Amino acid sequence: MTDKCDVYSFGNILLEVVCLERLENVKRQKFPIEENIDEYLKGSIAPKCWEVFVDVTKRCLQYDPNERPTMGEVEVQLEFAFLLQENADCSKNTNVDDDHYKLVSTTIVDD
Repeated sequence: MTDKCDVYSFGNILLEVVCLERLENVKRQKFPIEENIDEYLKGSIAPKCWEVFVDVTKRCLQYDPNERPTMGEVEVQLEFAFLLQENADCSKNTNVDDDHYKLVSTTIVDD
């Protein structure tokens, strides 16, 4: 086992956290992640945060271990995503009826 194997496993965990289920490779390659987001989280994820989250997740799941980031890089990117989410939440106008975020991306994860 190597650190890069841990990064790959962590990428799978990141997907499970937002999807609340284990997505088999076949399902991940055919259906956008956005279609499998846990109902509780839908509308709660800021698009810019989602972009960073998906990017780091896809990088963790690269087939070639040399293409995967280090855990330190993953940590930095996830902290950045969290900051983007906090900033988006703080800048939302609470008087607006539409208080949900809309994700317009369609992300397919290839292993």
